[in-house]
Amino acid sequence: MMRDTGVARLLWQLSAPAAVGMVVQALYSVVDTMFVGRGVGVAAIAGVTITFPVHMFFLALGTAIGIGGASLISRSLGAGEREKADYTAGMVLLLTIVTGIVFSVLSLLTLEPLLRLFGASAVIIGPAREYAAVILAGSVFFVVLVGGNSTVRAEGNASFAMYTMFLSAGLNVVLDAIFIFWLKRGVAGAAEATVISWIAACALQQWYFQGGRSMLRFRLKYLKPDWKIIREILAVGASAFGRNAAGSLMAVFVNRSLVVYGGDMAIAAFGVVNRLLMFFAMPMFGIVQGFLPIAGFSFGNRRPDRVREVLRLGVYWSTGISLVGFVLFMLFPGFFIGMFSSDPVLFGLGTACLRIMVLVMPLIGFQMIGSSLFQALGHAGKAFFLSTARQIFFLVPLLLILPPVYKLEGVWYAFPIADLLSFLVTLVFVAKEMAALKLREE
Repeated sequence: MMRDTGVARLLWQLSAPAAVGMVVQALYSVVDTMFVGRGVGVAAIAGVTITFPVHMFFLALGTAIGIGGASLISRSLGAGEREKADYTAGMVLLLTIVTGIVFSVLSLLTLEPLLRLFGASAVIIGPAREYAAVILAGSVFFVVLVGGNSTVRAEGNASFAMYTMFLSAGLNVVLDAIFIFWLKRGVAGAAEATVISWIAACALQQWYFQGGRSMLRFRLKYLKPDWKIIREILAVGASAFGRNAAGSLMAVFVNRSLVVYGGDMAIAAFGVVNRLLMFFAMPMFGIVQGFLPIAGFSFGNRRPDRVREVLRLGVYWSTGISLVGFVLFMLFPGFFIGMFSSDPVLFGLGTACLRIMVLVMPLIGFQMIGSSLFQALGHAGKAFFLSTARQIFFLVPLLLILPPVYKLEGVWYAFPIADLLSFLVTLVFVAKEMAALKLREE
């Protein structure tokens, strides 16, 4: 299928299920925050938001291992190296289990200092601790789920990865309503609903892998560490880890800046806006998930023309999504913020924040696809740099420079400026790589 199907059709087949599944996941996050806001209160939204760096770190683990493994699996299948692809899938499972357990335990042992580091005030540290303790206890299932779905997509079965996300998101929403409104479990109930949904989705995923439904063969011998494969997985996945880990670091700086210049209500407003932006970012991540195996397989199969074509289509599609989000958020910010709470202070802060943070949103699609190109081709150094440039080299310095001068608005404006700078750097890297692929094709 990867070799003979048209690029546009193949990208649609692989990215549409991933995009739909991720939209469902993002919708769950929005609904979850709405339930917390309406059922518990604005302080609870702030408490959940303050734990965002923890969630981003575990997402970084699963994504790094999954994308690193998926890139190697796609290139191995393209080159006809079936045994290497099978072994890589086993290493993805092993790494996600081990790292998930280790970092869950470490985080639980240092939970209180972590939350204070993230900027939790005396008002919100209680709900933050309740939420984070449950999430951390079950985060190994989240890491396994994220990594395993990348493996499923690498073999071309994006639809099944979508089903696992459907199950996770749908079950989560139902359990949220039960735990928060009926059982009165508060933010702990929201976290319990999330962990149960992860466990159910993991069970479905392992049913797929272990039941012979995958084209990859899962054997016990493939769980014996192969350090050469592990190093290659981690080298390529380092860029994905860098992007999400940098997002975790960025969230720490944002939270601490918000505490100083806006207080707990500004943290809640940022949490609401972040959920809304993720709703449009997730389908773009879905396109990235479809793009990666096609570009990796085509590169391994010595078809640079197909690499260039899938890049062009990926940029067009993701830019279209970001344009829709930009228009809706600029025209109707009050409608979206009002879904989460009727608090007038949250409404005012949220609408101002949303309009500023989406100023260069139409450029984000290119940046996401462009930086992912180097993951697919196995260019670990370039992929790592582009994945971390926005947060580490641009956003964090801007958060140190702008807020002391422009106060809370300086926090908001740091985001579009960082997005613009990241776009320009990615444009230079991609243009050079496209020229090299063009020469190879000729």
